[in-house]
Amino acid sequence: MGCKSEAYNVAVQRTLMLDENNFGHWKVRMKHMLKGIEEDVWTSVERGWTKPCVETKDGENVPKLKERWTKSDKLTSKYNSKATSEIFNATDPE
Repeated sequence: MGCKSEAYNVAVQRTLMLDENNFGHWKVRMKHMLKGIEEDVWTSVERGWTKPCVETKDGENVPKLKERWTKSDKLTSKYNSKATSEIFNATDPE
């Protein structure tokens, strides 16, 4: 039995850095780049993300311990992290 060779096409996008003259173009490119990673990565930008919370007996919302995060909590956190990383990579810290 021989080894099977598979070819994959991979699109590599160069990150467009945000500057004072290109916000409109940058915004459109960033949206499509994030959607290209995964649709839910863009959704995390549109909806925002908050740390998972639980309600105490006193009715107060407190952050949920990470050990108690559900699969859904972990997934939405991952999408938010991917979006945040890409946006940070496309902006100048100065």
